[in-house]
Parts: sequence; C-alpha cells; structure tokens
Amino acid sequence: MVNYIGMLAMALALESLITLLTPRGMPFVMLTWIITNLAVILFPIDALPSIYRYGYAAPSFNLSRALRSIISGLVIEVRSALS
Repeated sequence: MVNYIGMLAMALALESLITLLTPRGMPFVMLTWIITNLAVILFPIDALPSIYRYGYAAPSFNLSRALRSIISGLVIEVRSALS
C-alpha cells in the first residue's frame, strides 16, 4: 500500500508537469526529477549541504522512509512518513 501511495504521488506530480510544460519539455523534467529524487534517497539529508533540504518534501524521501520503518517495525514512523 505504501508503494502505491508513493508511486501515485510521483505520477500525479509528473502529470501536472506534462500539462504545464507540454510533452516537448518532458525529457528535461524527467532527468531533473530523477536526479533530485535519487539525491535525497541515497544519502541522509542531514549530511548533505543545505540546498538539499527540499528533500523533506520529496515523495521519494517519504516513501523510502516509510519502507525503512516497515522493515524495522516502527509503526509510528510510518504514520509520520505518510502524513
């Protein structure tokens, strides 16, 4: 269920960008989207420079946080990651 919610959030964001930028601008948007989402998943945000503080709002960061909480058994963290 968490994967579904996360992928839904990412798909809705991309669909809104398609509407705004038209399909001609999508290669640039997709490349930027992938790089910005991977940067906040692979490294802890506290260890990154302050420019990466946007990662707290990134859907991929919250999705990975929720999945890590499920694997380790922390139900309270899952609730805060999904809210």
